[in-house]
Amino acid sequence: MENINNNENQVSKNKTSFFSGRRIFLCFLILVLGGFLFFFNLVRLMIVPPAKVEREFKLPAGSESFSVTNPEGHRIPAWFYKGEENRGTVVLCHGHGVDHRYMDNVLLIFLKMKLGVIFCDFRAHGKADGYFTSIGKEEWKDLKAVIDKAFEEGYLKANQPIVAYGRSMGAALLANGSAQLPQIKGFILESCFSELRKIAGRDAKRVVGLPDCAIIDVVFYLSQMVSGYDYFGNKPIESITGVASRPLLFIHDELDPRATTEDFERFCKKMPTAKTLIVPGAGHVMAYDTAPVEFENKVREILVECGLNPEK
Repeated sequence: MENINNNENQVSKNKTSFFSGRRIFLCFLILVLGGFLFFFNLVRLMIVPPAKVEREFKLPAGSESFSVTNPEGHRIPAWFYKGEENRGTVVLCHGHGVDHRYMDNVLLIFLKMKLGVIFCDFRAHGKADGYFTSIGKEEWKDLKAVIDKAFEEGYLKANQPIVAYGRSMGAALLANGSAQLPQIKGFILESCFSELRKIAGRDAKRVVGLPDCAIIDVVFYLSQMVSGYDYFGNKPIESITGVASRPLLFIHDELDPRATTEDFERFCKKMPTAKTLIVPGAGHVMAYDTAPVEFENKVREILVECGLNPEK
């Protein structure tokens, strides 16, 4: 009888040990899968623009479409509106996760001024090719290809002044590529972040409640491994000096939680001769919607300074 009891106890212990081991394994597996999904979604959120959403947009009458291939082999669609002769041209650069259609409000300003306008969709955005975005680190190459093609096609003339206006990622790519874009005679940068790593930390805390910590660095490393882009090196604050002596206007949206006042002040310190416009009450890239008159007046000033002739 004693032997039978001992055997039963041993079987019971073996079962307990087996189920405990399996539970530990399952818990470990769940943690691994959960961690993978967590980092996968954060990486995807950062480097893959959101699904393309239709937005009502009407091209200006008389616009011409063309396309170019950037150095990485992506097709970049672009559009050109001529405007009146001898008034100059403005290049519009959209932000991360949107496309050229989201520049529709400021487009109306430049059409009212009778200026020529060029706009495009950057890699992985809108109708452009590509799956990953560098969030402004390399997109200046897309813009350079578009501008070069516009000269080839005769849309732009050698003596025609060009000013570039960019929002958020669009502002960052202009800063990052400023030294390599000599055709641009002046820059208007709204909501430009100083370093991508900083804005990522702010977004993580604001959007998903994740404090700025080593997890963000892991996401950056994983993103670089997947896409091949140097996200840590995306620092417009270091490239902005490429503007040199060309006219520059910084537009800061006072309540911007992404490109904050800290970023704005760093840029002003780096480029002390730049003109500035601070818009009270404005959120990220909301300067025009918040203060259209002040926005238009300040933009007109720098356009004239760059040699453009906007209609009053």
